[in-house]
Amino acid sequence: MAGTIDVATSNLSSYYQSLDISQQFQYDRKLTPSKEERLPDPFTLKNWKRDINLLPNVAWLDIYKYLVDTTSEFTQDTVKAYKSLKAYSYFLCGHVQDIYYHDIEVECQFCFVKSKILSSTLQGKKAEFYHAWICTNKKSGSILTANCTCKSGLGSACDHVAAVLFKLLAYFQLELHTTTSSSKLSTWNQSKTHTSPRPLKKICFKRPKRSDLLPYSTHTDGVKDTKMNISYADPTAGAAGISEIQLTALKVAAPNAAIFTSFTTNRVHFGIPNGSQGKRIIQHDWSSIPRPITSLYDPEKAKLNSRDLRTISYHAFEEYKKLYTQNSYDKLCAVTVFPKRSPLWKVHCAGRIIASMFHRIAHSINNPNRALIKCIMQYKLEYDDAAVIYSKQMTDSALNCYLVTMRKNHGNFTLKATGLHINSKFPQFAASPDGIIHCECHGKGALEVICPYKYKEGLTNWYKDKDCPISESKLLKENHPYFYQVQGLLLVCELDYCDFFIWTQGNNAGDKIIIRVWRNDGFIEKLLPSLNQVFKNAILPEIVSRKQDRKSS
Repeated sequence: MAGTIDVATSNLSSYYQSLDISQQFQYDRKLTPSKEERLPDPFTLKNWKRDINLLPNVAWLDIYKYLVDTTSEFTQDTVKAYKSLKAYSYFLCGHVQDIYYHDIEVECQFCFVKSKILSSTLQGKKAEFYHAWICTNKKSGSILTANCTCKSGLGSACDHVAAVLFKLLAYFQLELHTTTSSSKLSTWNQSKTHTSPRPLKKICFKRPKRSDLLPYSTHTDGVKDTKMNISYADPTAGAAGISEIQLTALKVAAPNAAIFTSFTTNRVHFGIPNGSQGKRIIQHDWSSIPRPITSLYDPEKAKLNSRDLRTISYHAFEEYKKLYTQNSYDKLCAVTVFPKRSPLWKVHCAGRIIASMFHRIAHSINNPNRALIKCIMQYKLEYDDAAVIYSKQMTDSALNCYLVTMRKNHGNFTLKATGLHINSKFPQFAASPDGIIHCECHGKGALEVICPYKYKEGLTNWYKDKDCPISESKLLKENHPYFYQVQGLLLVCELDYCDFFIWTQGNNAGDKIIIRVWRNDGFIEKLLPSLNQVFKNAILPEIVSRKQDRKSS
């Protein structure tokens, strides 16, 4: 533990001396996590280390909890509207300089990180740097407090502090501590030392997204990255779609037409080469991301009889499976983490049996109805009902509650957001767990969260409900759709266990339940033939021919 320091006799930083008495008291309170412990002023510390391998593992939920719970300046609504915050723009535009680390003392459970952040209000040689530091737990990555030299810095959660946190998050989200990619690491560490005016045509007005994990990823030098604007409404699909001949002619006449910069389809992006008049499209890691399974569509195949269509569809799918390795699907997972349920996420879900549909598919093997097939193909928009809206609104609170609970009993417990998982062994399936968890005692697993709308105030009398997924012995019922879903995501993600967390707003014992569900290989082995049969005989022919799409239009 850090020793107690007498502020009156220790060296005072110039920043501390510039504060008035009330502000000094507020600053002292930040550095006193308990009566027995007083942390040193980071501005007086020496021997800071510029070693990225020492940086604390700060997760998105740590940032969310800190910004929401510790200040009235960032309300819950504001955090949900993170795209409007300057903080994320500061990070993406390279305003955050190098990050330094200080362990305070070996025995101390806390550590400091600090950085300089370029102000956005002054340009050229007049540019000003703000100095921010953040105190985190060495093991868990949870954030204790922070400070910045800007006018709002004493509030602990200014835009500059948040920008440093986002840079830390990107470091671990991109797994730069485990990768050998020097290009990613170099891009992550890019920063500006001054700002300068630019012509209007070179200014990017795109709103930042959390899927933009690296500085400058929101823009390039006047060249638009087509991959960042994917639509799942394919303009080349269907009988009324644009033909390849028309696309080729359009490419020659207008190489920068909107269809080539706004849509990504098999023919638009992969089949038509860039003309000499067009600008070169800059590719990042997106180039190795798989094509959607719906790219197997061929309008000519709609004329085939059912038997021939099934045969040709099966061979087309077998060739599709050979095109991509697990590494390609892992990259797809990485770019679909944020935002959840993005257009790209929907593109790759279409035509696949997602884990949440395993139960419906398994029980419709003899006669899968058209409505189910259309749902899988995403022919019609599905609107969220009150239960789904409530679940989405409560998920962040549930995740935070789960994280706090698990950290009490599991060593170095972490919870990471994750995207769409597809396994190269069976790319006809997909799963999207609410998180990937890991601890020293149990290793890696998945998390599935439900927030029951019907019992949002508590689980009283829930077990008497026939739709309750939990048995009286507090186990997930094997005949319930949630059991199928959990086993499905364990199959796709190749994990051994999943925590099934039931969250309500109630505060009584039993109103929040964590059930650890282990992978049941026997159950999966019996389930797979049914799923594969429906996919091969009903879904795959529809992917190739889209006959039901024509009937519904």
